[in-house]
Formats: sequence, C-alpha cells, structure tokens
Amino acid sequence: MWDTTTGDRRQTELLESVTDAALLNQTSNVLIFTLPENYSLLLTVFCTLGIVGNVLNLIVFCKLGFRDAINISLLALTVSDIGSLLTLQWMMLCYYPPFFTSDLPFDSREIENITGSWPRICFIRVTGFVTAYFTIERCVCIALPLQVKHILTPSRTFCVNVFIYLFMIASVLPIFPVTSFVWRSSPLTNRTILGLRFEDSRDHVASLLYALNSFYGLVTFVIIILATSVLVVQLNRMSKWRQKSAPANQTQSISTRDRTVTKMVTLVSTAFIVCFSPGTVSFVCTLLSPEFRLDGQYKDVLLGLVFSGEFLETVYSCTTFIIYLNTSSKFRNAFMAMIVCTPQKPKKFPDVSQRFRRNDTDVDLRSESD
Repeated sequence: MWDTTTGDRRQTELLESVTDAALLNQTSNVLIFTLPENYSLLLTVFCTLGIVGNVLNLIVFCKLGFRDAINISLLALTVSDIGSLLTLQWMMLCYYPPFFTSDLPFDSREIENITGSWPRICFIRVTGFVTAYFTIERCVCIALPLQVKHILTPSRTFCVNVFIYLFMIASVLPIFPVTSFVWRSSPLTNRTILGLRFEDSRDHVASLLYALNSFYGLVTFVIIILATSVLVVQLNRMSKWRQKSAPANQTQSISTRDRTVTKMVTLVSTAFIVCFSPGTVSFVCTLLSPEFRLDGQYKDVLLGLVFSGEFLETVYSCTTFIIYLNTSSKFRNAFMAMIVCTPQKPKKFPDVSQRFRRNDTDVDLRSESD
C-alpha cells in the first residue's frame, strides 16, 4: 500500500510540474506587465528597435532576391521576428492601464490571450526552428560544398520554411476551439463588451499545448548548440586542409570566405543560445525539481528566469540586423544603396582609336612582310 501511494504521489508531482511549467509562460505574460514602469519602458524600446531593424531586413532581402537558399531562410527568420515583436507590443498595450481602463468595446486583458499570447508563442517557436534549420543548412554548405546546390535548392528551402510555419501554427490551433468570443456585460462600465469564454476542457488543452511548445523550444535549443559546434569544427578542419592543399594565390580568399561564414553563423546561433537560455533553463528546472514552481521555494528564481527570458528573446530579435550588417557584404551594400543616393559611375567604353591604331599597325607589318 505504501509503494502504491508513493508511486501515485510521484506521478502527481510530475503532472503538477509539467502543468506548472506549461502554464508558467501564460502567467508570466500577466505578471511581466505588473513590473516597474522602467522595465516596461525598456522592453518597449527594444521592441520598437527590433521591429524597425527587421523591417529593414525584410526590405533588403527582397532587394537581394531569392536565388540563394540562405536568403529564403533569413527572410523566414525575419518574418517570425517581426511577428513575435508585434504581438509582444500588442500584449503590453492590452495591459497598459490607461488603455484597458478606457472606453473600449472589448476587454483587452482577455482578448490579449487569444490575439497576443498564443500567436507570440507560435512565432517564437518558428524562430527557433528556422534558426536551427539555418544553422544545419550552413553545416551542409561547409561539409558538402559541391553537392549543396543540388541538396538545398531554393525551392526545397522554401518548402521547409513553409512547413515550419504550418507545423507551428497547427501546434497552437487546438486552443481556439475551446476559446470563443462572447458579448457580456461589464460591471465596471455597465456596458456590453467583447470578451472570451473558456470551455471546461480549456485548462487541460492549454497545459498540454504549453508543455508541447516548451518541449519544441528545448529541442531547437539542443539542435542549435550541436549544429553550431559541428560547424565550427568542420570549418577549422577545412580551413587548415585548404591552406595546405590550395595554391598560394587562393589561400587568402578561401580563408576569408570561411571566416565570413563562420562569423555570421556563429554570431546568430550564439545570440540565440544566450537569449533563449533562461526560458529553456526555467522549463527544465521546473520539470526536474518540484520546488521550481509558482508556489515553491525557488519561486523568485523561477520568475527571474522567465522575465529575463522574455527580455532576452526580444533582444535577440534586435541583434540580427546588426549581425547581417557587419558580416554580410551583400547585405551591407544593398542597405547602403537603399539609404544613400550614390551617383552612378559612368561606364568605361573601350578606346576605339587605340583599336584602329593597332589594326593599322598590323596591316603595315603584314604589307612589309609581303
């Protein structure tokens, strides 16, 4: 009897840990906007900078075209970053006191759950999977430089990114059938406003979806760490081998190209690892220790990890523009051409007189020889 009770207790604790880890993200969405005003202001500033930077990324990538598969992946990453930042801005606006206390025809704090929180989770997970695919793609480019054009074609890369978006959208869709919009009377304003109605199974569905999406975040986090490590090792080996086997006049250009690819991929993946570490650590700790809960001994540590994760995820969306601008010459040239009106250089035409002089000389020489 004691063994059965102990087993049931362990199963109950594990279920509570999973549920608490799953619902922690939703709870943090509410708590994060009750923090000091300076924190909310700082988050708003980074959101605005990130949106501006990613809009510039979007314009530049469209100008560069999509003949290269890497541009398609970077464009998909840019779209997901814009989506996550816009939804976060909307969430902050919904919890802004002058906004939700104004004469609105809807309850912004309820509407935010279905229009801000869940879409943001979807965009965040898309960012993780696209970053993982982008890192693996660069690994293949370095490991198989001759076959990569046949393996990772632009059309295949486009299909992979579309699949990532559809898959992550499907992972949050089950929350919508158990949540619906309803008109109800507000006791504060004595008016009929638009709100949400939750079905009885809504909490159970939300717990499973939060746990599933948190697991997706853990998977992408591990993949990016492994792919980045493999990429750096491959590049170091190939750089040493090429320096020994390549001709002297090609060694410098090959080394420069390898350093450029290494710098770009390493910076993007490292920024992701650093910025998404708090959220991943909080989820893992909540599963491993029952004290990492909202009512546990390490509640403050848990909330600190969640809040810092929210902030760093926003910072990550701001860093991509800086990384592209400093590591990609094509991106930098296209961006500078977009914002700076540089006069076009006149085309250099061949000197026709010189060509005729050479022909005349050839004719004279031929006549003399005859």
